[in-house]
Amino acid sequence: MKAEYENEITHEGELMIDDVAIPCYVLRNGERVLSTTGMQRVLGVIGNEPLQRSSGRLDEILTSKVVSRFISTGNTPSKYRPLQCYQGNKKISAYRATMLPEICEIMLKVRDYAIASNTELGIRQKAVVIQSDIIIRSLAKVGIIALVDEVTGYEKVKEGDALQQFLQRFLEEEKGKWVRTFPPDFFEAIFKMKGWTWKQASTKKPQVVGHYINNYVYARLGPKILKELRERNPKDEKGNRKGKHPQWINPDFGHPKLKEHLSILTAFAKAAGYNWTNWERMVERALPKFSQDGSAAQEIPFVDD
Repeated sequence: MKAEYENEITHEGELMIDDVAIPCYVLRNGERVLSTTGMQRVLGVIGNEPLQRSSGRLDEILTSKVVSRFISTGNTPSKYRPLQCYQGNKKISAYRATMLPEICEIMLKVRDYAIASNTELGIRQKAVVIQSDIIIRSLAKVGIIALVDEVTGYEKVKEGDALQQFLQRFLEEEKGKWVRTFPPDFFEAIFKMKGWTWKQASTKKPQVVGHYINNYVYARLGPKILKELRERNPKDEKGNRKGKHPQWINPDFGHPKLKEHLSILTAFAKAAGYNWTNWERMVERALPKFSQDGSAAQEIPFVDD
């Protein structure tokens, strides 16, 4: 039952390589797999006839004397055996997706060996060599895992998981000790651009500065950072927060990112000649806000003067 649960198909799609449609799946345990029939067809092991479905032909090629010599000794035969996957009551035989480029690389070594040693390959071996060259070229720019994730829709799940991992690294689960992470020269730059006095910056900063920090700092640090900070550090009935936002930022990962971002903003101010409009244009172009769902950055268009 455990194997059936872990090998349950959660996402499916169809991968096209060299005009061959390969059914592909993502299992509950995260394994990416390709149907045995589809993979053998794209490798040229079997044709398109409906009855040619046995995985035995690929096994015969991999265990042949000329091919097996190029299979790493650390790889056991079970690595190249198909998995039994489950989709409801339906059983599907599939190979691990990473097998495809591995087998192609093996067959290209076989080709080079055959040429160098003047060894004659079998008809099926020659067919697989030709297809392996085509497949390797097809996968040169995008890996097999990325392709499977794209066609099955699993990449959207990965994006969500990656976002949670980023937020966990960036933010503290509990409020940490307050560390002054905003350097004085950052506020000095803002006050210079707005024409305010440094005396104001040294005492009580105008309330609008808080909005600037949300807009130009937290909203641009990473996906959903501002949203998470507001949820973890909410306002009370009087509109006050229990602590400062930086107290919730992880000191090991988040603080360096925050300081780096502030340094860039401060450098932009100097490069813009402390002109607010020019500075804002630079920030929008170089550090656009993340979209509401945190999946991508959005750039606000500016009309050049």
